[in-house]
Amino acid sequence: MSKEIKIGDTFVCIKTVIMELRKNIVYKKGYLYKCEQSGCITNLLNEKNHSWIKYNKETKEHFLRLKN
Repeated sequence: MSKEIKIGDTFVCIKTVIMELRKNIVYKKGYLYKCEQSGCITNLLNEKNHSWIKYNKETKEHFLRLKN
């Protein structure tokens, strides 16, 4: 079961995320990230619209949602 990613949610990255096409790191393990736009997690490049849509199996491979 997946849950919506909502504005104000906070996540800790548990596995570094590298974009396939650009080969650059957009989320770094051990860092905290916030949702500033629904369905998205703001990344290292301060892109607030980096879409993850739902907190599902794929998202859970990279992030742990923290209780607000």
